[in-house]
Amino acid sequence: MLKVWDISTRIYHWLQAFLFFALIASAYFSLGGFASIKPEEAHAAFGTCLVVLLVWRIGWGIFGSETSRFSQFLHSPKEIVGYLRGQSKPKAGHNPVGGLMVISLIASLFLQGSLGMLMSDWIDGKELLGRSVMRTLKDVHEMNALFLMSLVSIHIIAAIVYRLKGIHLISAMFTGKIKMTDQIEQPWMASNLRALVWLVGSSACIVGIITLLL
Repeated sequence: MLKVWDISTRIYHWLQAFLFFALIASAYFSLGGFASIKPEEAHAAFGTCLVVLLVWRIGWGIFGSETSRFSQFLHSPKEIVGYLRGQSKPKAGHNPVGGLMVISLIASLFLQGSLGMLMSDWIDGKELLGRSVMRTLKDVHEMNALFLMSLVSIHIIAAIVYRLKGIHLISAMFTGKIKMTDQIEQPWMASNLRALVWLVGSSACIVGIITLLL
């Protein structure tokens, strides 16, 4: 068994999944509110937490563990086509198509979260950008939500298909380990302390932005 995912990346993955579905529940089904908190307030809180996680993930994609870095799974169109044709060699971490999915998800989620923060009561987006711009951003927010649900659906289906082929991607995101048929060198893993320090920095970054724009 080869260790491919550090615990920080795994926690991030499942927190991101939880927050995504919590956002869907609060936006489309008016769920997520508790005590005296309204669903729209819960939606804004979930979205802000997700943005903090995304800022963390972007940083982790630069100086995190080897398999979590963007440089490890950013591939050219030629490499992606080669993988689809079965011409690429197995390696630890994301394959070229999986890497493309991760980049698409992170980019779309970050866009969604950023737009959501601008439209929340925490930041006066109308004062900053004007009503017309905010209406346009609201439309983009709603369309991107549908795009994200499509991406997540494809992501889940792909994981199930790989599972049927005997490749346990879902369990690997719990255990951090996966069985490889080829001899592959153990990827380098960053420390948990580095992940924690960057999480604090990500939180401070978002709090600082909200404070400046209040």
